[in-house]
Amino acid sequence: TFAWKLCRKWSKGKILSQYKLVVLLRLRDKRVREANTLYDLFYYDDPEERKLIVAELINLRGKETLLLFEGYDELPAQLRTNENSILLQIIGGHCLPEATVFVTSRHSASGFLRKYIERISQHIEILG
Repeated sequence: TFAWKLCRKWSKGKILSQYKLVVLLRLRDKRVREANTLYDLFYYDDPEERKLIVAELINLRGKETLLLFEGYDELPAQLRTNENSILLQIIGGHCLPEATVFVTSRHSASGFLRKYIERISQHIEILG
């Protein structure tokens, strides 16, 4: 997928060198769907290390971080439109406001997302 290719190229130092951290969050993943906090969103084998990573993200407000939300259309409708969810808090810039966020979705599910991101200062849409 597009998001996976971005992650692979970043990990090899080929693109997006301005980011120290790139995170791919597949929205079809049950753990991601059910997340209520940043800590819930990020999986890491060592819980203490995960706490440190999340604390650093919060401290830096997401600076130098790229979050890739893959498959917005795969979320149940109630999660796609719940502005209090951690996912939409991040997408809307309320949580980790310095982070760059990419969201992939089929066009058919992007109606609410389009309206929601109109409030954000910048967004890019790629169709095709």
